[in-house]
This record gives sequence, structure tokens and C-alpha cells, in this order.
Amino acid sequence: MVKVVAVKTGGVATGIIVYIVFMALVVAGLYPLFMGAAGVAGIVLAFIIFTVVSYFFVRKTLLYIVINRIVDKLRDLIIVEGDVIRFKKPVEAEKGVLRYIGVWIGYYRHYHTEYLFKDTGEKSVIEKIDTSKEPLDYLLLLNEDKAGYIEAPGYFITEPGLEGSVIAVLRAPRPGETVFELEKQRLHVAIGKEFGEATIETRENGVKGSLFLYTRRPRNKLRVFLSSIIKLGRGELFVTKKLAETKRERVDFEATLFPSETIVLVGHIKTMSPYNIARALKQLPVIYGAHKGEHWIRLELEASPTKIEKDYTKIKASIKETRQETM
Repeated sequence: MVKVVAVKTGGVATGIIVYIVFMALVVAGLYPLFMGAAGVAGIVLAFIIFTVVSYFFVRKTLLYIVINRIVDKLRDLIIVEGDVIRFKKPVEAEKGVLRYIGVWIGYYRHYHTEYLFKDTGEKSVIEKIDTSKEPLDYLLLLNEDKAGYIEAPGYFITEPGLEGSVIAVLRAPRPGETVFELEKQRLHVAIGKEFGEATIETRENGVKGSLFLYTRRPRNKLRVFLSSIIKLGRGELFVTKKLAETKRERVDFEATLFPSETIVLVGHIKTMSPYNIARALKQLPVIYGAHKGEHWIRLELEASPTKIEKDYTKIKASIKETRQETM
């Protein structure tokens, strides 16, 4: 099965409303000053300020509207047939690898995006994409605040009218294609006489296990997390997903490192940021793929906010070559 997701930039309508309200407040506040102090000169100055601000805002808003229309146009061309996405008409495209980084930076929390398309030199006119033949060399990490990273095989569309649009493929593995190994299959944490443990084993496309907490204090909590870390230049992105929590009874958990169905992201090179991908998928956090980075299972026993014990095990993933049945 293939799920096609259109990744578009949002907030265009909201931005227009906010802009109108903001400018109305500015004009209302400055009108007495301009009229009383400078007369005609004040009106001219107000008009110049209004025009300059409007130019930059309208230009950006119109660009996003055009980009969203291009994404919709490409999405409307796609028909899903099993593992194949077929185009209603042939499109010109370059095959390659898409990479996006989206992080919050600065004192005022500005969202910064970097993107790159590495082409393989394969430029052609395509009528379909057989997603079952796409590699599993991808990684998608999305944090709760929509910071994230994606690197995936994809296509840069150069067809007139669709220029700048892109397609990224996150393929679901075939049975037996992924292999996972654990450094430790049992994790232990203890605070005084309070004791917790997790037993873990590998499963198809991930791991599963159980939590056990031995305690006499109802306030104690035992939690297990799936974490992923990837280095980004001089920094790193850390994504954590809580899998289970218990205060006394046994709890089972599982973690899947690949999607259960192939995800095809359709977007634009300028706006398919991790932030917009998170909006389109409507799920956070997300940890898909094992192409780069490191995956960990973390066990925590919390007796109080300042008293927490932890234990870890690393997940090693590898991809096996599997034969595909042909008709």
C-alpha cells in the first residue's frame, strides 16, 4: 500500500488576517502623529512605510499561494496502483536524494530550514514510479516542536508548470528485509530498594518488550523511550518518543522504525521542510528509517523530579537484500 501526502505551507489565510489587523492598528496609532506633526509630509511618510511593508508581505504570500497550487497540481496527476504511483501524463524529472534540516534558532525562536537536492544525473521523462524498487536509505526525524531532519530518495520535477516540485519516497520494508540487533536485551534501574527492568527483543521492523516495576511507593514511575540522534554540523538533533509508562503493573511496548505503509511525500523544494511535513503527517514525534544517526532504547525510573536513574541499549539496524516476486 502507498499513502500519498501533499506537503504544503500553511497559515497563508491566517497571515493575511494578522497583517490586515496589524496594519490597521499601526495606522490608527500613527495617524494622529502624522497628521498633527507633519500634515501632508506625515501622510506621505505613512504611505511609504505602508507600501514597503506591504510589498514584502504580499510578495511572500503570493509566492506561497503559487507554490501550494503547484503541489496540488502535481498531487492531482498521481494515481496509486498497488505499489506504483502513476502519472496521468508523463513528467520530466531528475532522480536523486532530498535532504532537509529544520531547527529552531535564536533568542526569539526563529525556524531555520536548509535543503539540498543531490541529483544522480538521471534526468528523464517518467510515467510512473515503482516504490517497491526504491531503496530503504532514508531517515525521517520529527520532534514535538516540529524541528526535524529528512534524507530520502526522491525526484526533482522539471516539467513546465510543475518546476520546483519534489517527490520523496519512504518505502515500507518487505518481510525479512530489515534486521535489528540489541547491545543489551535487559535493562535495569534501581533507586534504593525500588527496582525496575525492561526486557527487549527484536521484531519485524523494530523491537518490542515489557516493563516491570517493583516498588512500594505509588509515586515512582518507570518509563521507556525510543530515541534517535543525528549530528548536524557542530550540533545535533535529538528526538525522543515515549513508548510506555507504569507505576506498578507489567506493561508491554513496541517500537517500529519503519512505516507500515509506503509514504510518498509530494511538495515543493522551497517549502517541504520538516515543519510542514509534520503538519501534513499529523503525528509527532516521528522516527522512521535507519539510514543515518543512532537509535536507542532508554529506561528511566523516577522517584522524584531530581532523582532519576537511567539505562540504555543501542539498536543496530541493517538491510538485507530480498528477492522480489515478478509477474
